Amino acid sequence: MLFSAFLPAVVAASFMASVTSQEKSLITQASLVRLEPTTTETPLTILGTVSGIVSIPISMSTVELFYNAYFTDTSGKVVGGRLDLLQPNVWLLNGEINADCQSVGSFLSSLSRVLATEVPSYLTYNNSTYGLDNCFSNGAIYPNTVITTTMGSMNATITTLLYSVVQTLTLSYGMVNYATGPYVKGNLTIQASNGTDIELNDFEFLIANNATRVTGALGLANSLRGEGLLDYLIAKGQVGGNGYSIFFGPHQNETDGTGIVLLGGVSEAFMSGPLYSFPRVPHTLSNSLLFPIVVLELVWMINLANDELISLYSDDPFGVLFESRLRYSFFPINLILNLAVQMNAVYSNQFKRWIVRCQDIWNTDAELRFKIGPLTIAVPLQSMLMKTELFKYTDGGEACYVTVLPTSFQGYSALGLNVMSHVYMAMDNEKGNIALANPNPNVYFVDSQPVLNSSYLDSNSTGMARIVNGNIPFAVLVTLQPQVVFTFSTANASLEANIPARFSGSFLMSDSLLISDNIQSTMSYSAVSSVRTKTMSGLGLSFTVPNQTALLCYVLLATIGFLGIAAL
Repeated sequence: MLFSAFLPAVVAASFMASVTSQEKSLITQASLVRLEPTTTETPLTILGTVSGIVSIPISMSTVELFYNAYFTDTSGKVVGGRLDLLQPNVWLLNGEINADCQSVGSFLSSLSRVLATEVPSYLTYNNSTYGLDNCFSNGAIYPNTVITTTMGSMNATITTLLYSVVQTLTLSYGMVNYATGPYVKGNLTIQASNGTDIELNDFEFLIANNATRVTGALGLANSLRGEGLLDYLIAKGQVGGNGYSIFFGPHQNETDGTGIVLLGGVSEAFMSGPLYSFPRVPHTLSNSLLFPIVVLELVWMINLANDELISLYSDDPFGVLFESRLRYSFFPINLILNLAVQMNAVYSNQFKRWIVRCQDIWNTDAELRFKIGPLTIAVPLQSMLMKTELFKYTDGGEACYVTVLPTSFQGYSALGLNVMSHVYMAMDNEKGNIALANPNPNVYFVDSQPVLNSSYLDSNSTGMARIVNGNIPFAVLVTLQPQVVFTFSTANASLEANIPARFSGSFLMSDSLLISDNIQSTMSYSAVSSVRTKTMSGLGLSFTVPNQTALLCYVLLATIGFLGIAAL
């Protein structure tokens, strides 16, 4: 049996999907170039100076597992902006209104075992009071300055906004509004990969008073009104092409990752094998919006030990959106059920997540393969896991979430970072073409600079060129692809009826245990009967908690943090 190391034989015999001869033919035709990193030599930088191309470093921390670029405001504070491919604007969270998620999470964690479900009404921190509808991670902007003038025995305090307000704005994409606040003009800088800062003078961006995400954004999508970083740099003559490419550096589960964004251009150094350019896929929103959508045709799993493979999806091709603000990927339910069978995963109705024993997957040498036209993307099975402290197995084994969810939960199918970090992609913001290649595994990073060993550079091309007039350089045009229309719908996370009971396990609640087969959690969730104020020593934090409150969501927040699970 292909994956017998972690798949019960009875289940495998009943549900294992087979691969037809036609699928094998398509798989054989798919391009997949596997390279092993070269031996350690003197690293040489691969980023030359090409007029009209600006490189921005991005980094991923183990705390969040998302990629961010970093801005500096006029007061010298460094603020993260998460890579965002669906809208063009830069927006940063307002630290004068929103609390720091790390401090809030630390405080809640201190309550999680004894007072796990006490729900704070508000937070008092550093002599300021914050509501807990929002918090920020990776820094925040502080838009006001306070000046105190003393005249004799009298003090006059004046609060001045450091930025001029253009308008109040709500940013959205798809069906979701996600940031609201003043759209301002002022000065920022953004870190470049060569160690210098790019000055953004009189730059327009949003200061988010309210948001559905905990980190702001570096938007890279096409602009309809000339807003955003890319259009700003084009207007300044620093970027010569309306588009970008992204390379995610090598990283392993639970480790930091580094990557790079090339504004206006593409580099051959980041590719392994051909770069394929796919035509724009139509969608159900405004025709003026360009999104990185491709058509996914086949998905299968391969055992690298013996090259045996098993089909996970071979139905009608469907559109998928590359979305860098998602940690999870969202697929049709039948694809997920086939994957769950192979991983021996169970579904929790309470937490709306698939759960699996981590070690079983970590010990396998298996990959998922995603076929998009002539290209096949290889994703290690371990990349589809996210370790959780919420559950453990009764024998002490660690539990992991499987980072896939049904399309209905998001409202559309999407490839999150668990998949897209294993591809080099380029986007043309004029015609809407997207180009994909397998990433070069020989590239690694030294002080945010991408480097290659000298022996690789001697025998491989590493040219850079601009994306001009809707043409992505170095790309092979794909002229034929299945005709699909990508649909944006309203998310519905209450469709568990589509998940068969055999996958759900038998979750039992007591006042101290949450058990499913041999999975348990030892968190209490008994109700609170009085108003309490709790303070964490050294942080200056205090919570006021209302009567008779018992919401399990705060157990989750206390345990996994305010950074969320799928997309925050």
